[in-house]
Amino acid sequence: MTQTNDELRVLVVADNPLVRVGLASLLAGYPDYAVVGQIGGGDAPMLLTGAYEPDVLVWDLGWEPQSALERITDLKDLDLPIVALLPDDAISHAADAWAAGA
Repeated sequence: MTQTNDELRVLVVADNPLVRVGLASLLAGYPDYAVVGQIGGGDAPMLLTGAYEPDVLVWDLGWEPQSALERITDLKDLDLPIVALLPDDAISHAADAWAAGA
């Protein structure tokens, strides 16, 4: 995909590879978004290397969001917007995600 300066650079983060591919495919369908990569939640420290240079993270927290929330907290210094996706039955974790920096 060719990227223009007007596109929002999105990095998809999810532990489940099927979720990563699905989210990336969905977001790639929008002309204003450029999906710059897909990584597992455990690979989040790679963000510190600057390899992807995203404008925003779209992070699926999965069915057990606690470990993902800890990784998000570790990335606070990046000052990078994070959109956290939660399943319906984990809505109680929304405040935790906000506090973590998402």
